This record gives sequence, C-alpha cells and structure tokens, in this order.
Amino acid sequence: MWITIGVIFGLVAATVGVFTFIVTRPAPTWPATGTPDHNRWYQTSLGSEAVDAAGGDYRIYAKTGTSDNLIIFFGGGGVVWDAEAAADPITVGGYLLSGFPGAYFRSIPSFFPTTLGGILDVNNEDNPFSDWNAVMIPYATGDFHVGDANVSLTAADGTATDMHFNGQTNVRLALDWIQANIPNPERLLIAGASAGSFGAAIHTPQIVDRYPESRIFQFSEGDQLPSKKWPAVADELWDAHWRDNFGYEPGENLYERAVVANREALGDDVVFLDSNTTRDGTLIAFTARVNDETPNPEAWSEAMRASMVRMQQNVPNYYFFLTDADPDSKGFTAHTLSSLPVAYTTKQDGVEFLTWLADAVIRDRPSSIGAHLLTANG
Repeated sequence: MWITIGVIFGLVAATVGVFTFIVTRPAPTWPATGTPDHNRWYQTSLGSEAVDAAGGDYRIYAKTGTSDNLIIFFGGGGVVWDAEAAADPITVGGYLLSGFPGAYFRSIPSFFPTTLGGILDVNNEDNPFSDWNAVMIPYATGDFHVGDANVSLTAADGTATDMHFNGQTNVRLALDWIQANIPNPERLLIAGASAGSFGAAIHTPQIVDRYPESRIFQFSEGDQLPSKKWPAVADELWDAHWRDNFGYEPGENLYERAVVANREALGDDVVFLDSNTTRDGTLIAFTARVNDETPNPEAWSEAMRASMVRMQQNVPNYYFFLTDADPDSKGFTAHTLSSLPVAYTTKQDGVEFLTWLADAVIRDRPSSIGAHLLTANG
C-alpha cells in the first residue's frame, strides 16, 4: 500500500513540477517609454495601493492591437463570503486532487499570462477580436471586484486569514491606467467571466462615464450565483458601500440586479450580452456551498432560466447565448467560454459562440441564441 501511495504522490509532484515549468512564463513589463509591440501581452503594476487578497503586488495585463477598439476583461476566480471560504484558497494541488479546488484565488497565479485565450488569444487567426486593444483586470481579492476592507477572519478550526478586499481600488487604478494608455476607443467591450462577470456589470456605469463617445457593449458569462447572503456580505464583510458607490441596493442575484439598474441608468447607450450554460457544474457547486445546501442541478438551472427570462422581459437591449452543448460524463456543461479554447468550438442551434459575440459587438447585429432552453423542457 505504501508503495502505491508513494507512486501516486510522486506522480502528483512530477505533474505539478512539469505544469509549473511549462506554464510559468511571466509577461514582460509594459514599456515606460516607446511603443509596445502589437499583440504582445505586457504586465504592469499599479502602485502600492493595488494589492491582492494577501496584500501582495497586484498587476494588470495589457496588449495593443491594430484597431481603435478595446476590450476591458474582468477576470474570475471564486469568492469569499465567510471565514471558512477565506481559509480555503485555490491551489495548484487542489486543482489536481479535488473536485472543489478551493474558494478563491488569493494571489495572481504565476502562470496567469498563459490563460489569456479565447477572445484574448493574440495568435488565433479565427479570433475576430485579435486586432483589438485589450486589458485584463485579474481577480485575486475574493470580493467580485467591489470590496474595500482589510479584515482578519477566523474559521471554526481556528485558522486566521488576513483578507484585503481591495477590488474597488484595484479597478479604479486599472481604469485610470487604461484611460491614460489606451484612450478613446471606437468600440468598447466590457467583459467578465465567472466572478469577473459581476465586476464587469457592476462597474459598467463608471466605465461609460470615462468613454462618452464610444460604442459600448457589456458582456458577462457564468454569472448566476444567487444567494440571500450577498447584501450582507457586500456591505458588512467587503465594505462595498453599495448604494453610495453604485446607486442601488444589491439583491440576491447580483448580476441581474446590476443589469436592471444599469438599464435604468444608461438606457440604450449600452448593449447587454449574457452567456450561460444549462448545467454549469462550477456554479451549481458554488451556489450550494455559499448557501449551505446540497448541490441541486435542477433547482440551479430553474433559477438561472428564470433570471434570464426576467432580464429579457425588463431590459430591451439584453441578448443572450444559452447552451446545453457538450456536457461531460456527469451531465454538467461548461462554466465559461469566452477566454478558453471552447470559445472556438461551442455551438448552439447551429450558431458558434464567437460568431454570436462578434455579430453583436463588431457587426451591430445582436440576437439571442438558445431561447427554447429557457423553458424547463427546452
């Protein structure tokens, strides 16, 4: 038995070593003078005020393209809603050994630059956004990019975790840098995946204020994580001062609440785009864990569809891509598409995801795909 265990741990250690060696390729630093090379990702720190959850250096990633258009992409990576979640950060070992690898990224992984795929892929000729300028705002604060608090949390087992919920400051400094270095885009796509879907939607009004002449689209995906806990978490744990900073009260569905509020504030000035999959295993697991429940795929799917129906009814400029394509062996569908290789292969009703997104953002032909899936028997 011990030989078997030793072999298993040896293989895991070797896998981690190879994984780290292959993907740890830090991006070069954005040049202080001169012009950056087109379609090459650079990193840049934002000063001492910008920190990750651990209080370490926080940085953004940017590239220039040949067009006058810009993507601002909010990254994802879990969430912290209590002390137990704070004590459970995502690790590489967790990825390899666990079905639930952790609650959140505590810092920006060293391999982060290699994850910039999908619509952020600079090397894929099939990427309709490859010639756009782009900035990735990573997520490593556990607060959906909206927190403003430094706290120490103690879990039930006595584990103490210092948390820097610094999302608001990081986003503000990132937007300052973007406006100074890539100003006046003709078209602007404010995008976010998973936890970044909330940041993208919530911060859309302040981004619109910075770019009054741009044609603006807001896209979120993997954004259905409802919980009655969110209002208290947002203002009592993250100290987001939600009403003061965003102009409305948060609800149990933070993404839907943001879209409806943004429609009321911005009218037709922004096109709202949304993508979900019918049995998102990641969101099903997170929703259960946040709400102290047993995972219930059917209940999650029903709530997701109901939310999308409400937005379709209440937000005239809301369009979606809903898919049940490519379930895994357990029947679960993908969590997100846009920044991953599946962006190039996923189809619903004969329409490729990237075609749907490009039709809306580049060709001004927004539409909704997968409408029949909004019904329980779809």
